[in-house]
Amino acid sequence: MIENIINIVQIIVTCGCLVVAVFKAVEKKSRIWMLYGMFCAAFFLGDLWWELATIFYPETPDSFIPYLSWDAAALFLIVMMLQFKPEPGITFQKKCFSMIWTVLFVTVMCAIYMQYGSYFNNTLTAILMGAIIWFSTMRIYNVPKEDRPSLKRNIASAILFYCVAEYALWTSSCFSYNENALNVYDVLDLVLTASVVAFIPAIGKAEGR
Repeated sequence: MIENIINIVQIIVTCGCLVVAVFKAVEKKSRIWMLYGMFCAAFFLGDLWWELATIFYPETPDSFIPYLSWDAAALFLIVMMLQFKPEPGITFQKKCFSMIWTVLFVTVMCAIYMQYGSYFNNTLTAILMGAIIWFSTMRIYNVPKEDRPSLKRNIASAILFYCVAEYALWTSSCFSYNENALNVYDVLDLVLTASVVAFIPAIGKAEGR
């Protein structure tokens, strides 16, 4: 019951974010807002399918649809980050260090999640999350603090917040879940919803509202 309520809240929130993104994309002719809108649309459709599946099926079916939705959302975040070049001052050592810890982190988490789910889906997720985290990290390094609110800094920070929320939620799902009480999983699901909303002030601040 609680999970359904939170899922409905997430559907409403992501739909609202999508409307805001479309309006901003048209108003400012902004590719970044457009990509954020596509991210929200993929997220919204995945949540909507999941909610309808839980309503019409006694047992939630094992389907590729929510995974496809998440993969599409992740790809839009990657494309968003690829709109910006990394700072020119990043050293080769920093790039290597960032890549090593990113690969190590997503590999370890992938190995853990494979105990509970598909090898293929978890491998694909690790690749996408690794790309998102590394590209975002590369666009945070060496941004001058005295510079005007940086598009790269704000958006990369919002993306990393989203990644942290996703990993925390996935990890909590590996443990026992009680539908009758608000638990860590439900709280983290709300944090994930907040991370989607966090893109709006991040992009708005970077683009001068």
